[in-house]
Amino acid sequence: MNVVHERENEMYATLKTLFAGASARAEEQVRNHYSIELSDQKIREAEANLKAAKVGLASLIQRERSERRLVDQLADKIIELVTRAKAAMDAGRDDMASQAAQAIAEMENEQTRRMETLARLEQRIMQLRQSVETSNRRIIDL
Repeated sequence: MNVVHERENEMYATLKTLFAGASARAEEQVRNHYSIELSDQKIREAEANLKAAKVGLASLIQRERSERRLVDQLADKIIELVTRAKAAMDAGRDDMASQAAQAIAEMENEQTRRMETLARLEQRIMQLRQSVETSNRRIIDL
């Protein structure tokens, strides 16, 4: 009877080992299967984020160019007004020279604000470019 029990115990131990091995293989297959799907999903999300960042970067670049044009236009207007103010002073038209000086001061203030905006835009563009480059490298690595 002991021999029968020993055989049953051995058979039980063998079955237990087989089930444990099958379970471990199944678990590994599930992990492998889902890890690929998770990696694919992460790549898709990263690509979508990269695309959105590129669109945002393009928008910032357009805004920066627009601000730069406005700053340049203000500089041209200031030069023109300075010329007019000098001509008004030479003609003895202090009232016109005074009005031109006031307009020049207002334009210089606006130009200063726009230059500050331009500096902030340039900084943000640089940061976003670096972020886009980093994201692009990560996607390539994935």
